[in-house]
Amino acid sequence: MADLDLVALAPRYGIVLQRRGAHYVTCCPFHAEKTPSFKIRVDRPTRWRCYGACATDGDGIDLVGRLRFGAAWNARDRDQFRAVRDELAPDLGPLNPTRGPRPALPQPTRAAPLKEAAPLSAQALYVLDKALGLYETELWGLGGGRATPLRYLRTRGFTDDTLRRQRIGYCSGTQLLTTLESIGFPVEVARALELLHPRHEGARDQSERDLVEHLRGRIVIADLDARGRARYLTGRKWAPWLGRASKYLCQKAIAPPLYGLAQLPADGSPVLVTESLADWLTLRQWGYAALGTSGTGLSHENARVLRGLGRPLVYVVQNDDPGRAAGERWQKAVGRGRVLPTPSPYKDLNEVLVAGREEGFREAWTALLRKESIPPA
Repeated sequence: MADLDLVALAPRYGIVLQRRGAHYVTCCPFHAEKTPSFKIRVDRPTRWRCYGACATDGDGIDLVGRLRFGAAWNARDRDQFRAVRDELAPDLGPLNPTRGPRPALPQPTRAAPLKEAAPLSAQALYVLDKALGLYETELWGLGGGRATPLRYLRTRGFTDDTLRRQRIGYCSGTQLLTTLESIGFPVEVARALELLHPRHEGARDQSERDLVEHLRGRIVIADLDARGRARYLTGRKWAPWLGRASKYLCQKAIAPPLYGLAQLPADGSPVLVTESLADWLTLRQWGYAALGTSGTGLSHENARVLRGLGRPLVYVVQNDDPGRAAGERWQKAVGRGRVLPTPSPYKDLNEVLVAGREEGFREAWTALLRKESIPPA
């Protein structure tokens, strides 16, 4: 990276340089100022330095890294470094600015809603995980007293170990924007991910235009990657002032995942699939290899993933007509698998957990394995 010609690179990222004696100068892109303090030496066009408030310096990768990640940029962060390296990949290698034309680097992309099949960028993963970290802190910081989300989760039978292992959080709606601004992270990335929104379903004044946290007033359930980082967030209604708002609120900017896919044990055991994230958490607490969806819908992509798992599939559906119908649709969409309704008289697995009737489910599970000749592992 050290040999990238910054005089060619900077304009491609909206940084307009002016020649002044032995330097190219401009106002620093990393803080507000009127007198230019950002400088690149004419005889050393591979390094830059700010002589103003931020007092930062570096080479091409540091310049693009700070533009992409703000003050949160850390060249030692593998994901951040890889993202910037990939962006600059066409122009890596020895470069002598006195020989031949300077390279034409790609224009930077602006944050935009992510399309269904688009992989998450390092920026997106960073802000999702940053948000979840804040929400985890809020959940435990509020304590487990009366009228707290932690108390509610405990009444639903979830242990503190489960909540911490799955990184369950709570969004009060007061920290994300301030945190991102304080570290200099591009706020538009969080907005593109629908973590921040100009309106909110719980706003009393619907003319409200300020950016607010999309999941405000909700318990936050995350899908985690293999390293335990957030890659998708769903909010479960908890705050009373949300009124008649929908029970679950998802990130429509990202395709809904199969919750728990990256956490499946590689032992060939049967995989249980549920339509409810509360049921998925219940199965995880009981020690099953489980996947969860956000409702009875199953996208073509998720059906394809289930089809290709190469493991026995069991659809554990809720004990009502919509649940049983969903199990049949999933079976047809995937082309294989068995349907196991929640044991009566309970509607769903979380009710079974609350009632302390895990043994009843295990009996039904064992009976299905025996009937269908499904190996337990």
